[in-house]
Amino acid sequence: MNRIFEEIKQERKRCVEKWGNQKHPFPFELREKYPQFDEQKIAEHLEIPTINRSNFLTELTRIQGDLTWGEILQEEVCEAMLSSDKANIREELIQIASLCVAMIQQLDDE
Repeated sequence: MNRIFEEIKQERKRCVEKWGNQKHPFPFELREKYPQFDEQKIAEHLEIPTINRSNFLTELTRIQGDLTWGEILQEEVCEAMLSSDKANIREELIQIASLCVAMIQQLDDE
């Protein structure tokens, strides 16, 4: 796992060198500019499912025996990008990072 974290640190370093220290608005901040933007509108803007739809799709594919990393990652991304609570967004982003590490570990193990 240390190798993975070292690669992540190197990638962050490359990104900062290339783009500088990036600071972008979070999707929920679109509501300040466009008050009519609810979760559904933000999901449409990002071309992702709503949280409920993503949860449903993940559960459906799990029941059908077809669950992949894709559904799991999509669910976590939807929860992070459609939340308006910064503490919750941070928690979801940590879950996404952990999930990505698990995916990389599987690739490395195969």
